[in-house]
Amino acid sequence: MKLKKFAKELIEKTKSLVDDIELCIGAGKSLEYEIKNKKISVSLSLDISSIGIRVLKDGKLGSSAITRLDVDEGIIAVKKALTNTKPTVLKQFAKIENSPVIDNFDQDVLDLFDNPVMLREVAEEMQTRIYAKVKDLESFEGGIVVAYGERLVATKNGLSFSKETSFNAFAEINSIDYDFYINYSKPKDFEKIKNLAIDLYNKLPKKQVTPSELDVKGKELEVVLDPMCFESILRTLLGEKVYGSAKEHGLTELEINDVVASNKLTIIDTGIHQDLLSSSPTDDEGNSSKENILIKNGILKTFLYDAVSALKSNKEPTGNGMRRPILAEDRTEAPVREKLRGLYIKPGNVPYEKMLSDIDKGIYVKALMGLHGADKSRASFVAGIHIGKSIEQGKFARLLAPGAWNLSGNLFDLDGKKGMLKDIELSKETFNTGSAILPWLKVKLSF
Repeated sequence: MKLKKFAKELIEKTKSLVDDIELCIGAGKSLEYEIKNKKISVSLSLDISSIGIRVLKDGKLGSSAITRLDVDEGIIAVKKALTNTKPTVLKQFAKIENSPVIDNFDQDVLDLFDNPVMLREVAEEMQTRIYAKVKDLESFEGGIVVAYGERLVATKNGLSFSKETSFNAFAEINSIDYDFYINYSKPKDFEKIKNLAIDLYNKLPKKQVTPSELDVKGKELEVVLDPMCFESILRTLLGEKVYGSAKEHGLTELEINDVVASNKLTIIDTGIHQDLLSSSPTDDEGNSSKENILIKNGILKTFLYDAVSALKSNKEPTGNGMRRPILAEDRTEAPVREKLRGLYIKPGNVPYEKMLSDIDKGIYVKALMGLHGADKSRASFVAGIHIGKSIEQGKFARLLAPGAWNLSGNLFDLDGKKGMLKDIELSKETFNTGSAILPWLKVKLSF
């Protein structure tokens, strides 16, 4: 319990210097076997630590960071934080108690660190099988990563500690499609991992198509969004419209009880879902993680708050205060900002296969390029399609030609144009990305 001992000792030795102190500590290790250019390389990272420190003194807030569990360094960092403070509405940091229990730990995954030979054999078999099947394979990248992490958030008024494991396997074929497996637990069947690349290849169409060849250029078209693409759109565009600070500064036009989506859509922001690797007992400020119903049956139900925005809005924190870096900021040194936690969307009633079979001409989108350049203030985007397939007569037919396809849309109503979430279908099936559990989404978008 190095983290607990370090935190308690640092808080005790600096209590006379500050009115309150907050520590957000992450530590862990990872083992990776990476497959690239027919070579397998191994990397082992041990005892990686990041310690974010915030202090309160005389109505002012200061911060600093260190990377070693060294109390003497921590004391120096606290003193440094006190030399660069700014006025704050915070009177004290969180009182940490009765935090939810999140069980994202599997001893079997931790034991894999002691059996690296087995992991390498699985990676080698994944590579052997794909190259044996596909003689003219242009490129294949893949790998296996196991990780163990510990997380601690502490203030003068309590402490929260949690640990987690993860097992991740991935495969990418010819830079045109990818698949992955991710879970906090060890796979029950390693055959699925060994066949990850082959199964992906078997699903790939062998021809490509441009918008002109499909005769959809400049038209509105039925689009099925893969859960991974759906998540990236939501994280890019939704958060900035539902953060308490955005409401405070007039950066969102949304109001509670606005109809913002189809009545089929319910979106939940959650830090406590047991099947999501993003879950934890508290946020980075020590406020208990929660389940926040953002949109219920198409109606906006809440905004998300960290401690500061909650105080300014006379609300309770929603467990969304996270060290969220922007641009080149380091995560440990980044200010606490509101952040979407895990996402859960209630599934619909349409089987995924029927969703596809009902489409005469459309496309399936798995990944977008340039989404980071979206207009977050208007919740709109124009982005290139990085990975996708055409849907023709209810089946996947051709790969979307790289660089030839663009997709545009707006999350909510904008300039007389209906928001993309207003007319949707949701699949019965869901997919766990590690940070979201989402169904497949069918919408109409323009090219």
